[in-house]
Amino acid sequence: MPELFSGRKIKFTVCNFTKPQTLYSSGMRICVARQSQNFVWERAGENIKYGKSKAMRRPCEDPTLCRYFNQLTFSYTLPKSSQDQIYFAYSFPYTFSKLTAFLKQLHLYCQSNDCLKQTNLCKSLSGVNTPLLTITSRIHSDPEYNVIRMSEFEDAMSKISLPMHKKKKYAIISGRVHPGETPSSWMMQGFLKCLTGNSHQAV
Repeated sequence: MPELFSGRKIKFTVCNFTKPQTLYSSGMRICVARQSQNFVWERAGENIKYGKSKAMRRPCEDPTLCRYFNQLTFSYTLPKSSQDQIYFAYSFPYTFSKLTAFLKQLHLYCQSNDCLKQTNLCKSLSGVNTPLLTITSRIHSDPEYNVIRMSEFEDAMSKISLPMHKKKKYAIISGRVHPGETPSSWMMQGFLKCLTGNSHQAV
């Protein structure tokens, strides 16, 4: 950070947004991480505004038909130390390292439950494996884990409503389709914790 800006309030403008609405208009704040605070992410920023900019998305002759980028503006008071490093983000980051650590923790938790299997769906454009998780009962102990076993249901009403020797139905859920969609990674982490947990709904 240049010493010239140390301790000063700086106004930032980002003008390449295309969506007309954002949560910034409802009170959401910028995510900030500083080296002096061990890069712990927190919400910060003042005078946050979101709206139309003067930058056209593509040249056009008729002004009434022109489409413009939207812009985000916010102010932030920089620390007095010029040696500090500051990072700004739209949302709390969710890194690939965090994903890897979470999946290892999830596998350890599910070892006794026999309910989780991980394979690779595909590779990303950069060559990174995209994990595919299958969550169901008996996934390692029974080669026909996709078949409904009536012995798994202790409740009498459950036995009445389920057909015998029929295969389980599948529900496919995906998240983080685009690199910048970090909120979906946090949502998926919470969803996986719920599915593999001990709650009545999960069991």
